[in-house]
Amino acid sequence: MTEPAPRFRNCAPFFSLALAPLFAVLLGSAFNIWYNVTRIQPLLTPDQHEKFIGGILWYNLIAYPPLIACWLWLVFSLSKPYCCLREEMNQSLTVDEMERLRRRVLNLPWYGTSICGFGWLACAPALCFALRLSEDPVAPMIDFQIVISILIAALITTTHAFYIVEILTQKFLYPVFFKDSKPYETEGGIILSLRGHGILWTLSIGFCPIVSLLLLEYAGYGEQSFAFKAAVGGLGIGFGLGSAFLLSKLVVDPIHKLRDAARAVASGDLDTRIDLLRADEFGPLIDEFNHMVSEVKEKQRLQETFGPHVGQEIAFQILERDPGLGGELRVVSVMFCDIRNFTARSFVTGPDKIVGLLNLFFTDMVEIVEKERPLHGGETSPGGMVLQFLGDGFMA
Repeated sequence: MTEPAPRFRNCAPFFSLALAPLFAVLLGSAFNIWYNVTRIQPLLTPDQHEKFIGGILWYNLIAYPPLIACWLWLVFSLSKPYCCLREEMNQSLTVDEMERLRRRVLNLPWYGTSICGFGWLACAPALCFALRLSEDPVAPMIDFQIVISILIAALITTTHAFYIVEILTQKFLYPVFFKDSKPYETEGGIILSLRGHGILWTLSIGFCPIVSLLLLEYAGYGEQSFAFKAAVGGLGIGFGLGSAFLLSKLVVDPIHKLRDAARAVASGDLDTRIDLLRADEFGPLIDEFNHMVSEVKEKQRLQETFGPHVGQEIAFQILERDPGLGGELRVVSVMFCDIRNFTARSFVTGPDKIVGLLNLFFTDMVEIVEKERPLHGGETSPGGMVLQFLGDGFMA
């Protein structure tokens, strides 16, 4: 099986991102068309229907091309630096440019959501204005119906667009733009927390089936529209479940990775790492987990290499220099110190006094050994280290 061409491999993520909001827009449009056909069209006269359809066509021709162009520019303007970073040519990018690019990558879901939301919300006054171009009187509450239709479609579109763009951004762009930095440490990035994701999902699953039904009731539709209201509620629940699935990709997958990694570490695999970049609370949590595993592995290496024969600080210094199997020749001072005539004293002194004497001796001597001392030229000599206690004496 042949590898994909480098050019296609570099462009594929951006085509995926460029088309990401399309699925959400199609969902919102399908609901909007169904709503218009079943609830708004019966209230229109033939002339109003003609003006209404004309308003939709003109709005799509005028509003959406610049919005689409704006979105495509936001996405594909990242392709050139993306290629440079993949090919290890990031030396051509300054620190400020990298910060700006990372900030745009983090905020890309918000940009897509804003563009989709503006495209939908601006449609409501445009359609209401188009109906006023007809000489026929406008039916009561028809403007309210248009607003309901647009609001529900906008929420469906923006919620799903945000989740889809965020998932694709994390999958394709984070590993390239955040090779040597952390997404959650980038200044200027608008990061949606886990709580924010929950609130957004609640709005998606709650606004559509509940608030929309309340608005329909307020609009004056009684029992004769029960089937329609049930359909609206069912569609809203379906869209809410769709957004719940997307939310699970953002929340449940990292939890599963953390669970599997914790099990691997518990079984003794200290080479376990979680290679997942996140801008929300999972980001620092994953980094702290990886750091914890690294420290456990380092302590295990320290214990296996030196055991109890040298002090921990010296062992860390040796590991940092890593002298290899040949070792390293250094001039050091070694001291053995004990209490004179300790054995004879022990025969005539009670145990409690002997223990007190040893505690006093070791406390004072360890403090003296570890104390730093000034040298000529303003420098200080690092203190010594007690390596082993030997009865009434010690080795330092």
